[in-house]
Amino acid sequence: MSELQTLSGVDIIFRTSRAALEGTLNLKKLSKIKLRHNRRKGTVYFFTSSLRYLAIDAGSFAAFFNLPTSPAVFPDLHTFKLSGKLSGAPEQILTRMPGLEQLTLPLISLRTDLLQILSKLPKLCCLTFSMDPAKLYPDFLVNLQENVSESGGEIFVPAGGFDCLHTLRFSGVGLPLFSFLQGAMTWLQRLELRFRMLDGIYGLENLESLHMVHLEVSKQASQVTEEKVKQIEISVEKHPKGPAIICDKYSE
Repeated sequence: MSELQTLSGVDIIFRTSRAALEGTLNLKKLSKIKLRHNRRKGTVYFFTSSLRYLAIDAGSFAAFFNLPTSPAVFPDLHTFKLSGKLSGAPEQILTRMPGLEQLTLPLISLRTDLLQILSKLPKLCCLTFSMDPAKLYPDFLVNLQENVSESGGEIFVPAGGFDCLHTLRFSGVGLPLFSFLQGAMTWLQRLELRFRMLDGIYGLENLESLHMVHLEVSKQASQVTEEKVKQIEISVEKHPKGPAIICDKYSE
């Protein structure tokens, strides 16, 4: 299969999975892989390759990540998507992807220290944090609040970095308290939020290049959440650049 370019629907289940993934190194034209991790315990191993697209779905189980000792991993990768429940943040992997342009991470991994690492990715232009409601595990909201506590009571985007980021998305049943510091994401143009519950989004006035804010609010949202939405709308209206705001309702 020397001409193979896409490998999709691979379940990481058996002990031979590592050897099988090592075998992909012989597929010189392989540029896109989609993996599913269906074990309650286990490790996803990464190997140097010419991949440009990598997607891993950990489902409701915990996926662990391991790297070889080589200095560069996936130097040509431009799209990386992780979903499900992860054990440990993938920081060590992200720092080995200098060409990354599009990144999707599970919402459960959102923390201030992770954002500081992401801010150093030189080509990142689209960043998404999401959690599929159909794959939620019971302690999802608890873990989000733990992330907030570990970040000093509020998750914030630090000043500087994110030199190419123009789109930021958050999608999940609940979104934690989140703030943009002055000088944060200076090139960000589009902010998209989809949620049923929201603790609050602050510092929108610090996004110097903001053009559009798109809110998608569940029809099951509480009155408290609706008040938070109104606060966001007021904040956007006061923004010095006058960005557009769209607020839609969705059914669950």
